[in-house]
Amino acid sequence: MGSLSTDEMETFDPAIHLNYTPPAHLFSLADLHLEQRPSSTPIAATAAFPFLSHEGVLAYRRALFSDEVLEHCSATWGSNALILRNAGGHSKFLHDLWNHPETLRIMSENMKAPLIPIFQLEEGFVSVQTESCDVEEMKREISKVPQHVTIPLTEEQKSFDPLNSNILPWHYDSYPYACIVMLSHTEGMVGGETYIKRGDKKIEKVEGPSYGCAYIIQGGILEHLASRAIGVKERIASVTSFRAAVPGMYDVSYLTNTRPVTDLKIMYKEWAAYRLQVLESEIKDMRAKIEKDDGVDLDEFKTFAANQIEYMQRTQRQMVPHAYNRASNARHGLKAYMDAPMTWERISNHPDFARKVLEIDPDTDWKVAREYVGDLEVSKNALRHGEIIQGQLGPVSWSWEREYVMGDELLRQGQREVFFEWAEKTGLWALRA
Repeated sequence: MGSLSTDEMETFDPAIHLNYTPPAHLFSLADLHLEQRPSSTPIAATAAFPFLSHEGVLAYRRALFSDEVLEHCSATWGSNALILRNAGGHSKFLHDLWNHPETLRIMSENMKAPLIPIFQLEEGFVSVQTESCDVEEMKREISKVPQHVTIPLTEEQKSFDPLNSNILPWHYDSYPYACIVMLSHTEGMVGGETYIKRGDKKIEKVEGPSYGCAYIIQGGILEHLASRAIGVKERIASVTSFRAAVPGMYDVSYLTNTRPVTDLKIMYKEWAAYRLQVLESEIKDMRAKIEKDDGVDLDEFKTFAANQIEYMQRTQRQMVPHAYNRASNARHGLKAYMDAPMTWERISNHPDFARKVLEIDPDTDWKVAREYVGDLEVSKNALRHGEIIQGQLGPVSWSWEREYVMGDELLRQGQREVFFEWAEKTGLWALRA
């Protein structure tokens, strides 16, 4: 736990701050025509359900917008958006709320799996739309008390398409599960729903939560988008990320989307600690099994060892060096970083792409992305044999209409900082326009 506010006197009490009623509907992966994967559990998402009481919402906002949290957790996400990272590390109330046995029971029962927060940094994340672009002015705009101000819709807004007006485009979350709780009044709000791509190519709509309500989504494996909400001045929702504490399940998580806007010293420490905890638990279970059994099942142990190696490698690869990350941010900026996959799509569709790839110095991959040369060959071989491999942007398969190259591999792993350097050194970056 980080430095907590000394004037934060409220103690989380589920009898006071929660107002839970089970959701009316659970969306299973089977309902959405999606297959369960080794890293997933059966429930895809819940319908919105009552979660916080009115006093719970007020207490949550008082903790979230306390001087301590605003001072230590504020960052900007583009223009006119203030984000708060690591609120759980600076608010005992928020940390206790998301780690209380009753909260974990609610999360776990609904998703049919034992859920725990992924790590403290991801407790109580929030993004607040503001009129100002200056961080200090942004902080002054925020109110601890919900502000319910409706905004008349224009004629164009009355017929807006939520699928083409979104906060986040189609994406996969950084972590396996997320609980989103609404901290604003929603009367008069239009939009704010979540849309999920189903396996049968249809789109499933999950209604957005109203005041004090929440919903849970297994967003790490679901391609989804959040539609923009209009009609109200304030829409504040808080997000906490979870993983399933299931023996033998290695979660698929990436730091790609959070590295540019997070204190890497804090994040890497918590990231490494939780990943090592997973490995420690798995090793302990395997050792107990070996000591109990007459011998060692060699096939089982081979799979176990491969899982440990892969999990640890992914853990390390997500920890991009601080200086490298800062230099990439300074050179390219947040928008270019977030748009990197779309930029690569433009580059790879350029008429000169195939010719430029053939002109690349064979040593460039080794000089710029030495760590990933072996990964590239492993991925290419897997894809040639028709396998689907996991990536930061979701499952990856390949039609072989063109060669799978290092740029594809770097973006699959979420290594956008390295991707920028590789694309520039190979000359492919010039094709982005």
